[in-house]
Amino acid sequence: MGTWGLALSSSDTYSDIYAEYYNQFNSEISHDTILKNLENKFEDVLLDNDEKNDFVFAIVKASWEIGEISEKYFKELENIIRDKSEYFRWINLGGTQKEAEKRQNNTISLYDKVKIKNVNPKKKKKTKLIDGYFSKGDCITFKDKDGFYTAAIILSKDFKTEFGLNLVLVLDYLSKEKPKIEDFLSANCAMTHGTVNGFRPWTQYCYAKEIKKIKTEYKLVGNILISKNYPYQTVGHSFGSWNIIPDWIRERKDKAIIFSKPVKVKKMINKGLLG
Repeated sequence: MGTWGLALSSSDTYSDIYAEYYNQFNSEISHDTILKNLENKFEDVLLDNDEKNDFVFAIVKASWEIGEISEKYFKELENIIRDKSEYFRWINLGGTQKEAEKRQNNTISLYDKVKIKNVNPKKKKKTKLIDGYFSKGDCITFKDKDGFYTAAIILSKDFKTEFGLNLVLVLDYLSKEKPKIEDFLSANCAMTHGTVNGFRPWTQYCYAKEIKKIKTEYKLVGNILISKNYPYQTVGHSFGSWNIIPDWIRERKDKAIIFSKPVKVKKMINKGLLG
């Protein structure tokens, strides 16, 4: 599910749907057409009991914000509250009763907000298109305050898009030694949970406009040839801050967490996305 917290908006699924709604809204697409487009694009979410509520929350909030509340999903929201499906979903996912009650209360708060007509709807924005910050094949190292280096490889670069995304492959590297270009090619991928054998190499989309928010020192070590193309897709990737990369690797190493049998970077680059 990719949930980050107790707020209804705190999940990858919600964020993807909410962002896509506004992408289309700002592209002069009508509300009804946006709804049909999103139902088709996120059909797998609507069929998944662990995620379909996130679709409802995102659509209700976004459509209310532009002054065209979706009656269909407003009724779905009422059903979620009446059946306490969000409460039970949270319990089934391993949450505590207190957390489940908070999710239920947040659902009710959303309902109370959107049942009143929005008198100041958002207007369409003219989107400024930007490029990804790094180039495909760039080998990046991060150095934290304790002098530890982590590493990542850029798998793709957006051109003239709203967010200027880079798809980043995170490496299983933590050392006081700054990595050389050959270290990137001989390294293992950092592993995270996935659909193939339970694990996959960790790839994450990072935003160009957030490059100035990186807390650690970062440098370009060099560039390697990557012939594979990595088309934009949400399945199998997370979206997040550049800061997550060094923080996550450092935390994993400090706790001596081992997720699975490692995958070599060369294999990932030669065969493309895995799981």
